[in-house]
Amino acid sequence: MQLPKETTNKEYIAYKLKQFKNSQPNPKDGKMFGYVFYANEQIEEIIKLAYNEFLNENGIAPTVFTSLKKMENDIVQITANQLNGGNTVVGNLTSGGTESLLLAVKTARDYAKTIHPTITQPEIILPVTAHSSFFKAAAYFNVKPIIVPVDHDFKINIPAVRNAINENTILLVGSAPNYSQGVMDDIEALSRLAQQYNILLHVDACMGGWILPTMREMGYIIPPFDFKLDGVTSISVDLHKYAYTAKGCSVLLWKNNDLRKQQYFACNEWTGYALVNPTMTSTKPGGSIAAAWAVLHYLGKEGYQKITKQTLIATDTLITEIPKIDGLYILGKPISTLIAFGSKKYNIHKIADELTEMGWTVTPQLANGEVPASIHLTITFSNVPQINKFIQDLKNAVEKVSKFSLKNMKDSVTISTAKKLIENLSPENLDKLLLLVGIGKGQEAPKNLAMISGLMEIAPKSLVKQLLLDFFIEMYTPNK
Repeated sequence: MQLPKETTNKEYIAYKLKQFKNSQPNPKDGKMFGYVFYANEQIEEIIKLAYNEFLNENGIAPTVFTSLKKMENDIVQITANQLNGGNTVVGNLTSGGTESLLLAVKTARDYAKTIHPTITQPEIILPVTAHSSFFKAAAYFNVKPIIVPVDHDFKINIPAVRNAINENTILLVGSAPNYSQGVMDDIEALSRLAQQYNILLHVDACMGGWILPTMREMGYIIPPFDFKLDGVTSISVDLHKYAYTAKGCSVLLWKNNDLRKQQYFACNEWTGYALVNPTMTSTKPGGSIAAAWAVLHYLGKEGYQKITKQTLIATDTLITEIPKIDGLYILGKPISTLIAFGSKKYNIHKIADELTEMGWTVTPQLANGEVPASIHLTITFSNVPQINKFIQDLKNAVEKVSKFSLKNMKDSVTISTAKKLIENLSPENLDKLLLLVGIGKGQEAPKNLAMISGLMEIAPKSLVKQLLLDFFIEMYTPNK
């Protein structure tokens, strides 16, 4: 692939783009339980209108593009009000949940330096169900993650948190809800601990920060998780999730400016202009800011409540019907529209493969200690018309997996052989192991992932991590 010598006509480009788009799952067909949050054509038109209007503007310069600054402040204030933020609560837009969580950890680290300069190895305490971005932040900012277990209901174990707190602890973390099971941690208990030990508390509400306040306004009983609790010092909320704005829009809120100040970066050491960045990136696409402002105003409370009501009905249907299917159960008690289901009878990863064959996009989750393997579903407004079809296809998938087959027998033998190779791992046995499960050199990428998931559950985590890195490096290498 090289840059064309001459210009390419618009029609050909449009044709190729359509080809690319049609070669992947359609986020509008309601069969995708994750990755995207598509609502309907009307909201998409509002997004396009606003995004295109501010396509060339850049939020890097608030004194130049003052309208973007105004819209960002409006969005932050609206979000803070949804989360019981008082007059002191402040925040900024980020590119997404990952950047918000990275900044939450970076800010906690730097704030700790100002009040506890003796800390040489800062630690954050988080449940095993916390989002992977916290682990990324720990790696990026030289912070030690202290991982505590969850209870049988998948909520963070509060006594374990208390026992883990020491003079190096700079941040406690809770999820509202966690991604993997859709369960909310006991934020009220974490808040008490944060106050007792004078430690910052970040609530990861990237998934729930918009829909949970909407549910509360609709009369649902939602446990306190926001700034109503005195111990909560920061909250992250992704608007490009259940607020259905364009991708690239999350809000990171702080209890006050003293805390947020540590989030900012300023530079006047170079020969260019004096730079101040509120977030990790300098360039800030104006389109995503304008689209968020437009969608929030277009839908309003009434619009979000209508969408939420139908999405919750669809979720309740899944929570009711899935356990009626032989061998399946729901993990924990999901609080909103994220659920996970597992099976003590069948290989859940094989069920995921069967659903994939039927055109569904679901997320298989590996077993991790006491947390069993499962299939995760993020239910959005686009899934509502497809719920009954999904339940029927899930029944068919389970029935297919439940039947005896030579393939299932072969898979069992393969896993058994894989275990022996792992126990005596050498470069030669590693090559045999990869060939055995279908990801060796010269093999095409497998369509079914149950065997790969089985391997990842029995292999050492360090080996799995290295194989994943190698696979993605290969994936992003041209002509591979």
